[in-house]
Amino acid sequence: MSPGWMFRLTIAQQELVTYTEKMNRQTQQISDYEYEISLLRKQIESLETEREKDKKKIAELEELLAKAREVTPSYLFLPCIVSLAAWHSGRTSVSGRRTFPVLRSTCS
Repeated sequence: MSPGWMFRLTIAQQELVTYTEKMNRQTQQISDYEYEISLLRKQIESLETEREKDKKKIAELEELLAKAREVTPSYLFLPCIVSLAAWHSGRTSVSGRRTFPVLRSTCS
């Protein structure tokens, strides 16, 4: 037997180890990506649920606003509009009143 086959066998064994390590790293990377995708899907689901709640709340507030406009002159309704704007923009207080995260009615 020639010494060339032993050299080729050694190179093939080294390549096998290299490719096995590479495959293991790629398998781990795929697993990490799948986990990240799973987390992102859960986050999207949570955000969609929150969005639906916000849509319902906005519809309710718009309905109340429409009713109030029918009954109350707009200059008397200004504090409620300011509170609604503060709730929407996420500020924590308007005229010393807490408006976020709980919208408090100042329209009574």
